[in-house]
Amino acid sequence: MTSFPSKRKRQATKVVKFNVGGQPFTVSRSLLEMHPDTMLAKSASEKWQDDPESKIFIERDGELFRHVLSYLRDGKVKLPLTVTKEGFLAELQYYGVDEVCEENVDDSLIKGIQSAKGFHNGVIEMNTFCASLRKKSRYLEKEENLLRRKRGCYEFSEMCIKRWLSNVSGDLDFEFFVDKEEERTMYDITTKIYKSSNTTFEICNENLKQVGLQLQDILSEEKYYSVEVVVYDPTMTKKQILVSGAGTDAVNGIYKYAGVCDNGAKFKMNGTWENKNATFLIYRIEESYYISIVPINCRPCTDDDINFYIADIINDDTFPSNKTWRSFEMGDLPPPTVKLQLDYISDS
Repeated sequence: MTSFPSKRKRQATKVVKFNVGGQPFTVSRSLLEMHPDTMLAKSASEKWQDDPESKIFIERDGELFRHVLSYLRDGKVKLPLTVTKEGFLAELQYYGVDEVCEENVDDSLIKGIQSAKGFHNGVIEMNTFCASLRKKSRYLEKEENLLRRKRGCYEFSEMCIKRWLSNVSGDLDFEFFVDKEEERTMYDITTKIYKSSNTTFEICNENLKQVGLQLQDILSEEKYYSVEVVVYDPTMTKKQILVSGAGTDAVNGIYKYAGVCDNGAKFKMNGTWENKNATFLIYRIEESYYISIVPINCRPCTDDDINFYIADIINDDTFPSNKTWRSFEMGDLPPPTVKLQLDYISDS
């Protein structure tokens, strides 16, 4: 039995769909029939195209193809700055367009630019120069952001020093507040310091250490920030605490110096609790030392703490070692042994 092509295949569509370099084009079949000897007309014929509705893919420049269609449609074309006459004529030759009238290919735009600017390669040099300007603009933008961030650090450091000078309590750790309503400018600066990277924090401390101070912490409350500034003691960075023998094994380990809390040294250790990352702290509140997990950006001794062990302070000792520790809330027996080590050298 003889098989015949389906009606769909035998009936040519009014348009032909091309995909040129990833760009879609829809061309009327009547335009292609005006140029039957071109590669485009032949590729869209029934001989080469099984399905009239399928796209014909051509591995060429889509932007150039747009101007090829203009030439086929109007018999003339005005080239943009990005297309040279030689390149366009080569493209016509590829598509099988013969007997091209070069006078109808207008490249006056690019010639005018080349003549006016004296460029050897016209648009290439202009694009290169634009790229260099864009690069310089981005560099200056980064520099501007860096300078703006440093300025904020300087203003914040100045505020910390002035607040410290107004401190009459004589405490090792000094806490002051930046109110959102009363100090809007400084509140906004503090917000940027609080939300920025560790590098910004370090810049502030570089300034404060020159006058013997150190930014210890910034805590965010609903309408204000709590800022903690302490006396800088470089010898403290060589101290660490060894906790061992605790019934709750997660608290055992080496705690590194992390500043002061309520006139007592504070130490911290990164670890895990209930299969989650956690920061364990040894800190002083009033007349006791605690070993607890304190939520990030929260002050110690709140209902959100997870407390394990507690030790009473005797003779206003500023270190949590050599004390009688006991279980407290989540801590299992036996209580830990806590020893101060003086020979630690920070690797941070």
